[in-house]
Amino acid sequence: MTRKNKRSGRQPDRRPAKDTRQRPREIVTPDRYATAAFQLNNLIEKDEGASVIGITSAEHNEGKTESVVMLGFAFASIFEYRVLIIDGDFRFSGLHQHFQIGKAPGLTDLLSNRVSFENAISRTSIEKLYVIPSGTTVSNPLSILVSKRLKSLIRHLSSQFDVILFDTPPVLGYQDISLLSPLLDGVAVIAKAGQSTLPKLGSALSALNVASVNVLGIILTDVERKR
Repeated sequence: MTRKNKRSGRQPDRRPAKDTRQRPREIVTPDRYATAAFQLNNLIEKDEGASVIGITSAEHNEGKTESVVMLGFAFASIFEYRVLIIDGDFRFSGLHQHFQIGKAPGLTDLLSNRVSFENAISRTSIEKLYVIPSGTTVSNPLSILVSKRLKSLIRHLSSQFDVILFDTPPVLGYQDISLLSPLLDGVAVIAKAGQSTLPKLGSALSALNVASVNVLGIILTDVERKR
């Protein structure tokens, strides 16, 4: 993947976006995620368009949302990519809290034509890093993931960004990641040292394999804290 050539040939999106200018709560620094970001980037072979990567975990509370934020930091601040983070965890959305913005308007509002793209996307304090929160709660989240409008939106955004990161629900107990996978180039699974268990992680990987999801790798977090 030749990201330098891609960025030089892409026309920047000059449309205004909400400017939050709020720095997310940092628990670990972006440089600690730089290696993971570099490896994820190299695992996806694309000549044009953004790399669209899903971030998931086996179960809840394993640090996937914090990880997607810090990966976004790394891609934008270290590699200087134009990055968009999308909250696709409609049931337990938490991305907006890291950026101190509202949950809505967001993705669901954008796909239902309740708001414009400019009102759904927010700038962050990190140059080239943008975020779309989950949006207004919907009764049937799965319908969003299989909608033609979402497919069309990702195709459009792919021409505006270098990397798109999707914060998705955990694998176990939900079908979301399997339904979303056709729109993704791959998925990274977050595991938390001292909390994630091998049986649960194995079950999650098996489920992803059955659904033919392209698993890019496992990112183990909180390693130093458990020493």
